[in-house]
Amino acid sequence: MRAKRKRESGLVAVTNQYPAGLLEGLNALVAETHIPKAHHLREGLRRYLEAHGYWPRPLWEFCGDRVTVIISSVDRGRSARLSEMYALIELGDRLGPSAVDVFLSSDGAWKREAVVAGDLIVLGGPRHNRAAVEVLRHWGELMPFELRDRRSGSNPTYTLQNRDTGEAWVPDSPHADRVASDFNDFGLVVKAPGPHGSGTWLLCAGCHAFGTHAAVRALLDPRSVAVISRMLPSAEAHFAAVVQVRVRNFSPEPPTIADLVTISG
Repeated sequence: MRAKRKRESGLVAVTNQYPAGLLEGLNALVAETHIPKAHHLREGLRRYLEAHGYWPRPLWEFCGDRVTVIISSVDRGRSARLSEMYALIELGDRLGPSAVDVFLSSDGAWKREAVVAGDLIVLGGPRHNRAAVEVLRHWGELMPFELRDRRSGSNPTYTLQNRDTGEAWVPDSPHADRVASDFNDFGLVVKAPGPHGSGTWLLCAGCHAFGTHAAVRALLDPRSVAVISRMLPSAEAHFAAVVQVRVRNFSPEPPTIADLVTISG
């Protein structure tokens, strides 16, 4: 079931479940009729709803006529990175039929657009995305996760760390003599108030390319969506989540949620 358009634009958080009223009514029916094994009835209801075109709601859905996306770019003479382009393609189904306005983070116009749009999506980490730098600085007091730049020899890499607990997530480094075919990467998903006092910003960033892609998939894959939804106090809650992905033979497995915190404010 699609989220209702309560306003002309905005990122709207919804649950990955069917409407609560339906399930509450089913529970009441079970109680009144003393029918055992309510889960069989729930499964039958799920199959009936899906057969008639009613699917569970996603974790979030853009309900406006227009969405602004800011993609990594080192400088104005260089195009967006492929990892963010793939991530944008992955998001495509969730953004349509909204008109998508894409800005390179090296283009100064994104700051003006950020103020005008209010709600927007940022793809890519702070090494290449200036919007990510600004928003992570703004969220520094709201959430404990940090993307830290570190170097192993001449190879730069990001690590994710929870400064409250000290836990760190470090992606596997490729061996010097070969390209790794089995490794882990990590991503960060944040849905929180934007730095300009209004609207909601959605950040999907990774330690490396697969981490960025996993951050996007975590918002779309039913399994990770279900995990995030169960950990949130309400459908409207803002949150930050660390996402882990195992990559085998350059094929990423479904992402898993390594850590999650809710964000107030």
